[in-house]
Amino acid sequence: MYRARPMKTGLNAMLDPSRRSGDAEDFDKALRRRIVGQDEAIEKVTEVYQMFLAGLNPPGRPVGNLLFLGPTGSGKTRVVEAMAEALFGDARAVVDRIRSGAVDAVIVLGHDALQEGLLGSEQALAGLDTVILLDTHASELQRVAHVIVPVRHAAEKLGSFVNAARRVQRAVPAVESGWETFADGEVIARLGAALGLEGFDGSYDVHSVARELAATHAAFAGIDLDTIGDAGRPLAESARPRTER
Repeated sequence: MYRARPMKTGLNAMLDPSRRSGDAEDFDKALRRRIVGQDEAIEKVTEVYQMFLAGLNPPGRPVGNLLFLGPTGSGKTRVVEAMAEALFGDARAVVDRIRSGAVDAVIVLGHDALQEGLLGSEQALAGLDTVILLDTHASELQRVAHVIVPVRHAAEKLGSFVNAARRVQRAVPAVESGWETFADGEVIARLGAALGLEGFDGSYDVHSVARELAATHAAFAGIDLDTIGDAGRPLAESARPRTER
């Protein structure tokens, strides 16, 4: 019987997936100086950057497909700005690269992107190969979009949100859409499946998502869409950020 014996070449250490290059370490530290409370997102972004530096990303395909999910104020936009600052020295570098033609495709969530501090005009997207628009209202972005996905307005959604008092509140549809629209989670599930992202099969059920959130995140322990009630439920105390005195 042949028994494989470890080589004394240091190859095992060289291929240690936990090791990072100096550039990747610097990138990680730059993000952590700018962002607090998004360790998982930073880890994933740095992993993608390390793969790019090593030349291991598939040729002819995007360096990475990243979906930043979370409620307003959780830091999704700030992560992108911090990446731009770390890589290009300017938070607006992503918008500038879109304008210059260095970006081939974008997915735009809402017409807020037309604000003066962001794109300013739909013409900034006119030269892209692919523009996918997710929006609740008609806007000038439709003129340059190749794919338009109608999503539900806040008054049409079923789900939950966390208010400023750290209570989980249930949201129920106040009106029915007059045409076919999609929930945010449904769109994300389908996009994730289309992009081949791990854990996405294209299916979406808001009740299942709420139960999984309650089972996997301490802040939502014991809270799901079926048990919130009309008055809402407070987040778990164990998840409350501690302030040093």
